[in-house]
Amino acid sequence: MKAFIVDRYGKKRALRLADTPHPELRDDEVLVEVHAAGVNLLDSKIRDGEFKLILPYRLPLILGARRRWGGSQGRSAGAAVQAGR
Repeated sequence: MKAFIVDRYGKKRALRLADTPHPELRDDEVLVEVHAAGVNLLDSKIRDGEFKLILPYRLPLILGARRRWGGSQGRSAGAAVQAGR
C-alpha cells in the first residue's frame, strides 16, 4: 500500500512516498482502494507542526489516515476491497 509520510515536522518539508503494510482490520472497519487523493490545507498545517501541541500525533505519520482518530468516519471515493472479520 502506498502512503505519503511525514517523518519530521517542518515548513516546506517534502513528504515521503513509501510502501506500507496493509493494516489489520477490526470488525467495524473496511479497507478502501483509492484511485486518486489530494492534500489539503489542514494536511500542510499538520506537516508544518502547527497542531503538535494540541493533537498528539506520533511521527512518522500518514497524512489523510482517519483510522482510529477520535472516532471519525472519513469520507472516501473508492472501492471497498476488504471488510473486518
